[in-house]
Amino acid sequence: LELVKVRGRDDIQCAIVGSGTELESLKKLASELGVSDHVTFTGFMTGEPLLRAFSSFDIGVIPDPKNIYNDSISMNKVFEYMTLAIPFVQFDLVEGRNAAGDAAVYAKNNDPLDLADRIADLLDASARRVALARAGRARAAALLRWDLERAMLLAAYRRALGVSTDAATGEREVVKTAG
Repeated sequence: LELVKVRGRDDIQCAIVGSGTELESLKKLASELGVSDHVTFTGFMTGEPLLRAFSSFDIGVIPDPKNIYNDSISMNKVFEYMTLAIPFVQFDLVEGRNAAGDAAVYAKNNDPLDLADRIADLLDASARRVALARAGRARAAALLRWDLERAMLLAAYRRALGVSTDAATGEREVVKTAG
């Protein structure tokens, strides 16, 4: 919204997908800034409609601010954008960077003007968008594999249940823990 209002970028159409707690305040802000004709509020979407919406994006934006909660969660948007090869901008959140690595553009934390600058930079750099899209897709393909996730999930269950498995024989042994 800053790009349209403050920087006069009338070449931008923003889609806000979702129905979170900030939806009404964002609608109000768009109206107050006089940029409502540059913003589409889709509401909650899932499945094919969500994929169709995402496929229309030149870039994705994850504007979630840095705080203790956001720093510690893995946001679906990061994985969705990478899987769909959508270059994106986000604040430098701990888990966001762990997930995206070099496949994202990072804005100064909780600085909406820097976020707007990073968005504008990315919109104006088609070669960089292509490179980030490829990097994100490759990262998603390498990290988001069920065979890896399955092994980690089973290991976590085994630890929680106190069961170990001998890799050579497949025999299970109950491990007694103190407590």
